[in-house]
Amino acid sequence: MEILADFTVIFAAAAIMLLIMDRFGHPSLPGYIIAGIVAGTLISSTDLLNLAQIGIAFLVFIFGLKYNPKNLKSTASAAINTSLIQMLVTGGLAYLLATALGFDSNNSFYFAMAAALSSSLVGLQLTEREIHTNLLHGRLVESLHFVQDMVAFALIAVVLATTVESALLALAYSALIIVGAVLFRDHVFGFIAEQAGGNQELITMASLSLLIGFIGLSEFLGASMVVGAFAAGIAASKFPYNVELLDTMGSIKDFFSAIFFVILGALLSFPSQTVLASAIGLTLITVIVGPLTAYLSLKMFNYDNRTALLTGLSIDQVSELALVITIQGFVLGFITDVTFEAIILAATATMVLSSYTKKYEEEIYNVIGSERGSRTSYETEDHVIVVGYDIQGKKIVEALLEEETEFIVIDNDPEKISELNQKGFKAVYGDVMDEITWDEANHENAALIISTVPSFKISGRILGIESPKDKIVRAEDPKEGLELLEKGALHVMVPDIAASEKMVDDLYALTNNPVKKEEMRRKSLLEFRKYLNL
Repeated sequence: MEILADFTVIFAAAAIMLLIMDRFGHPSLPGYIIAGIVAGTLISSTDLLNLAQIGIAFLVFIFGLKYNPKNLKSTASAAINTSLIQMLVTGGLAYLLATALGFDSNNSFYFAMAAALSSSLVGLQLTEREIHTNLLHGRLVESLHFVQDMVAFALIAVVLATTVESALLALAYSALIIVGAVLFRDHVFGFIAEQAGGNQELITMASLSLLIGFIGLSEFLGASMVVGAFAAGIAASKFPYNVELLDTMGSIKDFFSAIFFVILGALLSFPSQTVLASAIGLTLITVIVGPLTAYLSLKMFNYDNRTALLTGLSIDQVSELALVITIQGFVLGFITDVTFEAIILAATATMVLSSYTKKYEEEIYNVIGSERGSRTSYETEDHVIVVGYDIQGKKIVEALLEEETEFIVIDNDPEKISELNQKGFKAVYGDVMDEITWDEANHENAALIISTVPSFKISGRILGIESPKDKIVRAEDPKEGLELLEKGALHVMVPDIAASEKMVDDLYALTNNPVKKEEMRRKSLLEFRKYLNL
């Protein structure tokens, strides 16, 4: 009954604060934190610590479900190098700061660990749309957090051990559990799902059974609960069954996310001067030094300003896995009250600040990241500018080659630009939000712009360019598509209505027949309005 009372307090406080935050246009995360501060006066600290670890374990399971090695492969090298550089810089700086504040080596290490690791829960949740639409910085964010989580799992195994032998054994068991999960996904889970005959309830129950089983196995072997939860997610991440599972468990994920953030707020206490000074130092390192280091590292690996900056901004918070290590270290008496309270306070502050940096990322980019200067532009005329060289972009390029139509491709992935250059195609590496990129693509003398990027911001930016007049963009849903058409798009590609394959068939007419263009625009408007009315 006590846990039901705790949940009642948590969700009553959260519901009230969410209504207030929504009313004034603020992100929901600060509302959860404030609700937690209120709830913390009514719930015991022991219950809070237990609930926090259970919530994190389930959220880590969801992250494991999303694991897709194909998505991570293209950005693995940059993610590994950038993560290592960022963790060494921020962790080293935090260690020096903690030592200067009078912490011993053990407490300084926990302090450094909190600065080095960023939150997958917050970072991936805030960039969920970019990851879903397979944007480059979304893939980089996912890869960076995956690398850091692997480091965190290793630290969980090692830091909480009492001897070198037990640390090595726990590390070996953790690695064995994750490798076993990968093998289970590749060779067993697909068979289980097939035997379920597509029954979603059976597949969901099998996945939850895996969660319980892997957590039990990790506890039996002396590994952390979160390692078992992540392994269970990987074991059930077989495509396409994981997509259905993620859809089914969306509401459960929201449930545990709310619990985690409210409990984080509830763990806060009125800080002493030492705690406050330590938390401020840790917050500044996490929010400023971490993103800046990642930004400069990605620039070093030839990523454009926008991709590098938006990716860097996604790691400006303390990791939930760092909190797991901190909570367990505190319970076992490895760290002092000051270290524990400072890390909790910094984690809360950075997670709240992260929700605002995401909300205002475009403004931040315009102030500190926008490229200036000039580059040599192509002298091609009456050409087609293709934005995005992904699967759809490649189909469009093939159609343009067949029609012998001049084109220039814009992309912010250096590997794709290299591929285009090797084929002898004209390509511009840059950010479509910057005027300099469009100048290099000679947009003023172009006949048509076709964007395959499913971003409303990018589509809006393209429609705001004065010339050329004709623009074809892409939207994720019909409502956005209709809005883009009303803003002046010639045509909008939406998977449910007007896919790129259909548009490719009309490319010749689009570039040669003005009557066909107007006819196509009217038809698109009618199709979208009819779809939305239905």
